[in-house]
Amino acid sequence: MLIIGIDPGISGSICFFEDGKILDVIEMPTMTEGKKNKKQVNGSQIYNEIAKRIEQTDKRDIKVIIEQVSAMPGQGVTSMFNFGQSFGILKGMCSAMQLSMYFVRPAKWKKYFGHHHYPLMYQKNLLIFLVDR
Repeated sequence: MLIIGIDPGISGSICFFEDGKILDVIEMPTMTEGKKNKKQVNGSQIYNEIAKRIEQTDKRDIKVIIEQVSAMPGQGVTSMFNFGQSFGILKGMCSAMQLSMYFVRPAKWKKYFGHHHYPLMYQKNLLIFLVDR
């Protein structure tokens, strides 16, 4: 079974697992838009990145896990709108590709992997270390 784990933020990533092994990790594809060159996720590139990695796999053997995050105190309205837009792009693209999607809250996956009691910065560094091994 191929599992595609997605952190939907602008600075997120997409990870491809199979049989408990990390096959590949890519940074979230982004592009700039508008007069201020604001970054946003690039849905077309996300599609291409996923499509080339799943072309030999039966869609019934693919599960997409998307981190289900919500607003945090201090985040502005514009940033939350942009984040929601990114989340929607991922949901729509996976639906169009007919891939099974599951949504997991950060607290749930962090608890599963035993990272929930560490400070946030340590959690991120630990995950980077595990991916780089």
